[in-house]
Amino acid sequence: VLSRRKVTEYKPLVLPERPHFTPECKETHTILAPQMAPIHFELIQHVLKQYGYHLVIPHTEKEDTVNKGLQYVHNDMCYPAIIVIGQMLSALKSGKYDPDHTSIVLFQTCGECRATNYMSLLRRALKNAGFPQVPVFACYGLEKDGFSMHPDGYIQVAKAIVYGDLLQNVTNRMRPYEVVPGSTDRLFRKWMDRCKDELENGGYFQYKKTIRELVCEFDNIPLVPNLWKPKVGVVGEILAEYNPVANNRVEHVLAREGAEVVMPELANFMMYMGFDGISKHDLLDGSWLKKLGGRMFIKVADFFLAPMRKALGESKHFTAPMSIYKVAELAARHVSLGNIAGEGWLLPGEMAKLMEEGVRNIVCLQPWACLPNHIMGKGVFREMRRSYEDANLVAMDCDAGASEVNQLNRLKLMLSVAKEKCPADMVLGEGIDTDKLKEAAAQEA
Repeated sequence: VLSRRKVTEYKPLVLPERPHFTPECKETHTILAPQMAPIHFELIQHVLKQYGYHLVIPHTEKEDTVNKGLQYVHNDMCYPAIIVIGQMLSALKSGKYDPDHTSIVLFQTCGECRATNYMSLLRRALKNAGFPQVPVFACYGLEKDGFSMHPDGYIQVAKAIVYGDLLQNVTNRMRPYEVVPGSTDRLFRKWMDRCKDELENGGYFQYKKTIRELVCEFDNIPLVPNLWKPKVGVVGEILAEYNPVANNRVEHVLAREGAEVVMPELANFMMYMGFDGISKHDLLDGSWLKKLGGRMFIKVADFFLAPMRKALGESKHFTAPMSIYKVAELAARHVSLGNIAGEGWLLPGEMAKLMEEGVRNIVCLQPWACLPNHIMGKGVFREMRRSYEDANLVAMDCDAGASEVNQLNRLKLMLSVAKEKCPADMVLGEGIDTDKLKEAAAQEA
């Protein structure tokens, strides 16, 4: 039948031309980036501005962000896609930015995660919203266009991520127990500025000194004696885990309800991506060269993490972060390290890490349509409870139609179970009058 058909000339598919981010755009364009981790991104934004990129992370309200995302993205797409694209469209439609001199930067995962397709999704949304001239490019991935940075810039970004993890760690640890309300937040702003100054002017030795002094000062904040609050770890899909818009400010809600929030390090996610080469070589069909590249990447990351681990390990109140190899070892007790789609084995690895550190209460944030996260998140709860009998786990769905009241009820139920485990020689942190403690701290100071 095919032989009798008329042979027509083959015409290759021609994709429509898209606007590109060129080196010339660097001088004239405002670059919008979606918010994910507020502490870390404030520092990374400072670094990129030093290298000539006028980066802006716009503040957008949740309702407007979600509505814009749902208007221009099919609701079968994952919730993080709706949030990311909704942020960018909300910013452009606010009128604060000239579309003819604005570009958008994203992080392209280039793997099984749907974030690989955010670039094309956003371009289509921009075209439908009336902004076809806005270039979309990746700071990491296949479609980097004209984006480039001196190697020193990537070193500064690595330091910024470590500073972000450190500030997140020490503030969450000390704020629930401070004698003088606001003292931790004042120190946070002071050291955020100091970290920015070091990123602009300092070298590696100044970096180590800054970390050491930062930990020392937070370590000496006056605390309420014998005060106990349940520690609650937060894990999940990376954007839902850190972005207050996507998770309905879960950190703030947990703290308000009387918990000490424990957040995993963002650096772990970066090293988990580097670990892919090791997993693919050992379990799949990856090459030894990619395994070597993954080990070298982790070794470099550990070089920048070493000062933080040392300072936190020598402190009175803080816990030093685990090596990614130790996290992988803990994860391998429950799942195969061949699970590398999305957060993959890192999600159960972080849950096991928190359990080993004594954090028995965990909130797992599961965004709509993130299948790998559902399998590696709620899907391993039974296995976690088998290994850690007193594990108090709750899965919280994050999507455009999620009821905040339902989420709050789930958190309250989990915390009510957690608070029943208050030690007999400690005081549960509810309704404590700290006036006398403030006076004593002031006299001591």
